[in-house]
Amino acid sequence: MTLQEKVELLDMYHRLRSAAAVAHHFKINEFSTKTNVKIEKEICEAVAAVTPAGVEILHFCEILLILY
Repeated sequence: MTLQEKVELLDMYHRLRSAAAVAHHFKINEFSTKTNVKIEKEICEAVAAVTPAGVEILHFCEILLILY
């Protein structure tokens, strides 16, 4: 799964709050969805590391990076 897909997965999870619905949409098992949610901080850090300066990142990633 690409980094972009993981960000989309996290965004959808934050909107729906249903690992099962997200897993169905991405055609992955629910455990994989929950694992990605658990490593959300690392995913957001990776996004921040590869995002060029001046480009806005998703709000939930900004909050997560500020909190940690």
